[in-house]
Amino acid sequence: MYLLRTGNAIFNVLLGQMSLIGPRPLPLRDVEKFAQWHHIRHQVLPGITGLWQISGRSDIDDFNDAARLDLYYIDN
Repeated sequence: MYLLRTGNAIFNVLLGQMSLIGPRPLPLRDVEKFAQWHHIRHQVLPGITGLWQISGRSDIDDFNDAARLDLYYIDN
């Protein structure tokens, strides 16, 4: 299943709809819970993997910590 999703995501990168690295797309049920500042992550294309996944911090349990890393990536 993971390979299938990754393959589809790579196809979306080739179409220009996603990037390799960027904020991971989230389910709508999570987006509905966003604070206002969380929506900044929608200013860039979603990515196959995000900064918090590749920084070795994929064990982050707090969404705000993960969102801060996404925003750091966007700002830099």
